Amino acid sequence: MLEKNMKQVNQLMTRIYRLCTVAILALVVCSWTGIFEFGQEYTMIILIAELIIAVTPGILIRFLPDRLLRDYMLFMAAVLIGILGTNNHIGVYITYVLVPILGCLYFEPELVIKTGIFSYLVMVAAVYINSAGTYDVLYLGRSRNQMFVAYTLGFTIEYVIVMAVLYDLVKRAKKMMEERYSAEEENRMKTDMWKMITGSSI
Repeated sequence: MLEKNMKQVNQLMTRIYRLCTVAILALVVCSWTGIFEFGQEYTMIILIAELIIAVTPGILIRFLPDRLLRDYMLFMAAVLIGILGTNNHIGVYITYVLVPILGCLYFEPELVIKTGIFSYLVMVAAVYINSAGTYDVLYLGRSRNQMFVAYTLGFTIEYVIVMAVLYDLVKRAKKMMEERYSAEEENRMKTDMWKMITGSSI
């Protein structure tokens, strides 16, 4: 049951990543035309990271086991979000929890916890890098560490609340999914048994 769902979700995520390429390419074009002030080096990093994420799943889906492909896609998505979060010109807030949300599609509570922990570490690293160039550090005289702690605490409160909701939702969804599967299996067995009885009586 979960294995079949994993294969279907992997295919879905592969298509989603390809669609995300449009948004990233729009950022790159806006950067090169001067609409956004990302800098050429940062723009190239985003472009390379996005191309890797968009192209490799479509190739690896033919060779990698479903579980490894799933972990790879979630890992790369977290890395890309972390890269986006290091730039002051891009507002990354609740997007940090996007990877655990994608993990919910697999109906595995343990996966939600694992992706949540990894995404949190990525978020903390991105916030630390980002805090060096915040308005408060540059213009109000606050230290980088002060801003890092303040931002991290704020993000953590929001992150923990969302993760708690996601975990509970996935647990309930998995339970409902298992109950439905059991009911379908029971009905199938009853149908097969009825066919055997009616067939033998004829």
